[in-house]
Amino acid sequence: MVKRCSECRTLLPVNPKEPLQQPPLPTRPWDKLGVDLYSFNDREYLIVTDYFSSFTEVYDLGKDATAPALIKELTQLFSRFGQPVEVVSDGGSQFTCKAFATFVESWNFIHTLLLLTLSQMAKPKPR
Repeated sequence: MVKRCSECRTLLPVNPKEPLQQPPLPTRPWDKLGVDLYSFNDREYLIVTDYFSSFTEVYDLGKDATAPALIKELTQLFSRFGQPVEVVSDGGSQFTCKAFATFVESWNFIHTLLLLTLSQMAKPKPR
């Protein structure tokens, strides 16, 4: 509707938003992981996805989606598959608290906060 209205078009920003750029993919498995929490049927789940292979693990946290519960599951995961170079998460309180920062430091990986809204997220590029 706005695109068809000549008066409305004059009020549109001159510099349109640039498209969201997809960060480069890692060159090997387990370098970069994405972690997130998901609620379903009154239960919390930790979802961990490898950016390289799209390998995904899901952990049932029950009703305990606290930082210590996440740290416990991630510690077991890293013990099985190895330490990642980078872990990407949203800005949820479990990922921004002191306990998680201490965990990041003790395992010596980079923690990147992804602070995007759903409307800003880009679809992954096909390989």
